[in-house]
Amino acid sequence: MTIDTIYRNPYAVGGVVEGSYFYGRMELIEALLDSRDRVTWIVGNRRIGKSSLLRRLVEKGNTDTSVAFTFSLEGAESMADFARYMVDELDNYPERLARLELPLTDLQDKTPPEIMRLLDRHGRERHIEVLLLLDEVEALIGIVEQDGDSCLKELRRTMQRSGALRIFFAATKRLAVLDDFCREWETSPFLFGVAPSYLGRLGHDAAVALICQTQSDYALEVDRAIIDAILNATDGHPYLIQWLCARLWTDEGLRVPTSDDLIPDTKLIGIFQFDYNHLAPIERCILRCLASVETADEATLLQQLEVDIPRVQLVHLLQALTQLGYVRRIDDKYAIGNQLLYNWLQFSEVDEVAPSVSDAAAVELADEEQQGIMKIIAAHRRRLLVLEEQRALRGNDAPPEIAIEIEDIKSRVAELEGDLTRIRKRQQ
Repeated sequence: MTIDTIYRNPYAVGGVVEGSYFYGRMELIEALLDSRDRVTWIVGNRRIGKSSLLRRLVEKGNTDTSVAFTFSLEGAESMADFARYMVDELDNYPERLARLELPLTDLQDKTPPEIMRLLDRHGRERHIEVLLLLDEVEALIGIVEQDGDSCLKELRRTMQRSGALRIFFAATKRLAVLDDFCREWETSPFLFGVAPSYLGRLGHDAAVALICQTQSDYALEVDRAIIDAILNATDGHPYLIQWLCARLWTDEGLRVPTSDDLIPDTKLIGIFQFDYNHLAPIERCILRCLASVETADEATLLQQLEVDIPRVQLVHLLQALTQLGYVRRIDDKYAIGNQLLYNWLQFSEVDEVAPSVSDAAAVELADEEQQGIMKIIAAHRRRLLVLEEQRALRGNDAPPEIAIEIEDIKSRVAELEGDLTRIRKRQQ
């Protein structure tokens, strides 16, 4: 299509996108659907596309062997609200419940864990995988503050013991606050065994396709220099691409960005500040250090940080910040993720509100070693559940191999949990 046929700005800034408006993420979607993790936390900043990703996962997740439902916890102030939102959404898809042979009336007046257990049981009995995609899961923080942490314990137990159920959380890093609530638990914290999957920048080809609107009826021919300038300013962040392209739109198409175009407006400042508010103190220190220089390596950052941390912790934090788009890697050095974020940190008055996420929670989320061990423990526990069910069903006729494997797995889980304890003590 030529530019003469385009009558309005084609860039959608904000809101959930579906269909041809959704760009990229296909490898991530396939990896999420193919994963063996029972519970996955899709970690992403505000406006990165978490809700849009869940919509696409629902589209792909309804197959001959699986059913998928998505729920938003936005506005939920209690577990009763949570349950009501689940029932309301399930009521919209009677054909999916019919596949599970689960009447809606059986779900009414139940708690969220009870609803999950019913979905799981009906899925297992019919060999159907049930995908639950939960959006705005930060609402759990307010629910726990009001109802206490006992609701988290029951929810966690239900999720970890499920057989047909797979659960995806979509939330910002603020969700890590839940583990701060659990530090006095004798059992594992809520997010223990939950696999994090970071939602960050688009891949290069997807970012270029978004700029050029290749999936629309009005694909654009954009000069390579303009594309490169937009990518440099946004580092492939889908919302920032659309925000900047909307600014650069003219009757003749996209123009070259100027320095004035890269000054965040009030709305973008609010988004940056919101995300910054939910960074841990150590993560804020890293960004402030990088904002004061063009690039820095790990040794330089360790010298400039306002706190003393082991180098391995800094590496893990930098990896997490890179995956979220706060930081980008340039050879063996690091820089602020994109020019728009850099300009905000450099030239705006950043409000240093009290951080909601502790350094301990941030390190635990970022630490790949801990996450790897937790995944192994979660897999062992799923196997343990199957074996214990087999032993219960067979009773006295259960072969001795089952009891031996159960004891072996329990011993291995205890060893791995001891490894986690030692790692955490080492990092203190």
